[in-house]
Amino acid sequence: MSFLYDREGNRKYLTAGERRAFLDAAQQMPDGPRTLCLMLAYTGARLSEVLALRPSRIDLPARLVIFESLKKRRRGIFRAVPLPHSMIYCGVWL
Repeated sequence: MSFLYDREGNRKYLTAGERRAFLDAAQQMPDGPRTLCLMLAYTGARLSEVLALRPSRIDLPARLVIFESLKKRRRGIFRAVPLPHSMIYCGVWL
């Protein structure tokens, strides 16, 4: 499967065990870094997309986060990504 590897043959995605270890480590972090890590893990967004988020793009009642796709060749392309219940009610948004 060529999409699992970059052009140099490096694996692009975490294994299930690596993902579990990442989430476990994130739970030990302060609110800001933990939120960043959880957002990356649960949405699959690129780091640049998560860093560019604004509070107005997080719809807590709908459990959605709206990302502007920064990989496209033009601005203004958005996608809504659902957030898990556990992330909405973890308290870091309050």
